[in-house]
Amino acid sequence: MTNRRLPPLTALRAFDAAARTGSFTLAARELEVSQSAISHQVSHLEEFLGVKLFERHARHVKLTRAGTEYSIAMATAFELIERESHRLSRTGQRQSLRIKAFPTFTIRWLLPRLGAFHALHPDIDVQITTSMAPAELGREDVDLTLEHQNGRQPGARYDHLFDVELVPVVGRLLMQAAPKIERPEDLLRHVLLHGLNRLNDWKIWLEGSGLQAPLVTRGLRFGNSHLVYQAAANGIGVAIAQPPFVEDDIASGRLIVPFPKLIRTGEIYYLATMPSRTASPLVDLFRDWIIAEARRPLAPGLLMGAAPVAAPAS
Repeated sequence: MTNRRLPPLTALRAFDAAARTGSFTLAARELEVSQSAISHQVSHLEEFLGVKLFERHARHVKLTRAGTEYSIAMATAFELIERESHRLSRTGQRQSLRIKAFPTFTIRWLLPRLGAFHALHPDIDVQITTSMAPAELGREDVDLTLEHQNGRQPGARYDHLFDVELVPVVGRLLMQAAPKIERPEDLLRHVLLHGLNRLNDWKIWLEGSGLQAPLVTRGLRFGNSHLVYQAAANGIGVAIAQPPFVEDDIASGRLIVPFPKLIRTGEIYYLATMPSRTASPLVDLFRDWIIAEARRPLAPGLLMGAAPVAAPAS
């Protein structure tokens, strides 16, 4: 067997950190050593290789051409080591998926379907965290995340789930109360409910329906759309909803769609994964399942056969 003379791992780690951060000081902070230790390890590696990896200046360092090429190779090697170590550490253990999604998407859409996934794959543990910001896939320990726009994270794979469409919803008691809701403009005579992250939805729907939208920001505001839908079901006011998130409420009669005109906002929900994660059969399995679920149409007649129309260009 041929003997392999490999560079010291400590020196490689110091070089990788310095190359990624562009600074010996930041690399030292990351590895919790002194700046001089990083400098010494990089010099040791340069001596071992017989190649200059950094150009050193008074206040900064810069990779040479050889250093740039070597840093790419090191990043690939460390990623492979991390991935294989993670895979081996999970051998013989229960398989798990880590997902990060928006709160309303999770509560209103994902959770009601998750039981079906678990029934199909009882050996897979699913860990879900919620946030209004999608996961940074290159940094966080997350397999999949939900995003509103394609291409936000370089290198990520994006799978289309569904378009964002809007429709008004009203609780049954409020629908029967005065003032009567007989025309779309009658909605403005009631308390308008808003999600803090979707303050423009009322304007989009009203203008898409050919109506003026004065003072549509008045009313009550909630931290997320789930609370908005709950408030509407409780008769507090009227809301603009995304149909996939209120399908069960409409089917049960808790919410009523007084005017079943769908207005498309131009937004799209995407499932995002990194290529290094998609090599996992678990990720592929969940991605295929959730895409199939997202493409299922709403129950026939739920919105009285309304056909979606695009919102007018702003």
